[in-house]
Amino acid sequence: MAALSDEEKTLFINVADGNHGTDEDDDSTALLNRNIDAKNSINIDDIKTLTSIEKVDCIVNKFKIGFFHYLIVIICGFCYCSYTLFYQAISYIIVSVCDLRIQTQNQPSWLSLHLTIGVIVGSGIGGVIGDLFGRRIVILVALSINLLGIIATAFSVNLDMMIAFICFNGLAFGAMLSNIHPYSIEFFPRHFRGWAMACITAFSVVGSIYGSLVAMPLVHTTSFFTPPTSRYFPSWRLYLLSCCLPITIGLCSLIWMPNSLRYTLIKESYDKKLMILNRIDKINSTVRQDRSNIDDMIVLIKPVISKRHNVNTDKNNSTYRTYIENIRQLNQPSQRRRILVLMTAWFGYGFTSHGLWVWLPSLLSYYFHGNNCLSFNHNGPTWNEIHKVPANISVCLDASDNLSSTLTKLMIGNILSIPVTLSCILIVNRYGRKGLFCSLAILSGIFIILIWVIDQSVFAIILVCMFSAIAINGWIPLKIWSSELFATEIRSTTFGILNVFGHIGILCGTVIFTPLFYTSCLLCLILYSIITIFSGIIVLYQPDTIDTDIG
Repeated sequence: MAALSDEEKTLFINVADGNHGTDEDDDSTALLNRNIDAKNSINIDDIKTLTSIEKVDCIVNKFKIGFFHYLIVIICGFCYCSYTLFYQAISYIIVSVCDLRIQTQNQPSWLSLHLTIGVIVGSGIGGVIGDLFGRRIVILVALSINLLGIIATAFSVNLDMMIAFICFNGLAFGAMLSNIHPYSIEFFPRHFRGWAMACITAFSVVGSIYGSLVAMPLVHTTSFFTPPTSRYFPSWRLYLLSCCLPITIGLCSLIWMPNSLRYTLIKESYDKKLMILNRIDKINSTVRQDRSNIDDMIVLIKPVISKRHNVNTDKNNSTYRTYIENIRQLNQPSQRRRILVLMTAWFGYGFTSHGLWVWLPSLLSYYFHGNNCLSFNHNGPTWNEIHKVPANISVCLDASDNLSSTLTKLMIGNILSIPVTLSCILIVNRYGRKGLFCSLAILSGIFIILIWVIDQSVFAIILVCMFSAIAINGWIPLKIWSSELFATEIRSTTFGILNVFGHIGILCGTVIFTPLFYTSCLLCLILYSIITIFSGIIVLYQPDTIDTDIG
């Protein structure tokens, strides 16, 4: 977009504010309209008829992609992958925390259970706070709590203390997850939103690979294990501390980033809008010395949302009233139907993509013991028999030694997911969020049912790896789509609600698998397959957001 001259900027402000002036000024205004049209800018006559939401979209969509936008993708990606890394770390250290006697207390599942419960509570609370006080402040506080919480978890002296700190971490992770996508998406113009959000969500794959690579040398406890009173430092504690790296990078970098652009345009004063534009320009200027785009944006923000600004800055308009207004907006019939459909999709996809994913090693172990679903009988080995952990501490060491094979299999699944991830990043703007998510969800369900149909250990390994590669990438279009379907005023709240139901689905899928699978292998796989396919079908009637304004 070419830079506007000083005369054009002055005329732009007068016309947008409704000050038409003399007949001579009207002629100048008509000339300005033609000049701006020639420069692919915004038509003045159109500006006067735009709604407040459309004006915000006009401003954001006129931004040029610069160094700042690439930086925000990387920073938010590090923040987002910290949850995947910590969730995966909890699964790895279960067989390694020998000094806390987790196995002898028969409570290994309590760790991931309390983490998920914490995320459920934190997502709901963090989403509401993000819409009331801003996304960035919530993310910064959440990351700070996570950093301290993980360090405290690594130095836990007993299981109860570890569970308490993990639940505390879950609260902070939930608040971060509810705001990281709404925060980052509000900086990007329409044609780059899908690419940017896909890259941020894809960082979860990077986190999984990083966690697996670090776990291989650190999780083993043979040479480090001693009773809790020893002065030695077990390696699983060092592994947990390594999970602080992406959080530290994200936290230190986000301190220097501005608040959300769309949120500020709608709810903050003119001075704060200028502050954000200048911050963006300062970051971009480290690579490109060109203020023309920013100067044009400064012209555009002057007449933006004056009515909404007065409403939101009214001294009598308390935080409580803002909260009530957001709830009323959510209760509109169209919004209510949309969020109910997405809640169902998030629950169903979380039920399978994570709920089943946690038990994939157990599923493979069942086949490795010479069992299959077609010849399933109730006299076969139970989960407790396959995963029996005697009270002897040496069994913990054996389990840790066998962890290498499990880490290798999961690493293969993560590596296989990279081509799928790259494909999602490339086609999410072309194929659409809705079409991509529906395809991946239905494909995941087909892979699950094929495990039962083929029912052989070799093919089970192949199908499990393919399912892992597909299922983990289904969240890319779903999270982009969910963050674009709702207006800025309620974006964090709705995203938090969807995260709540997604993690409730994860919780249900994790708890149900064990009793159901060892009651009826066929029924278990069919149930998970149907729920996954249903989550991809139920959203078909919702609008796509591939080339629409989001407010």
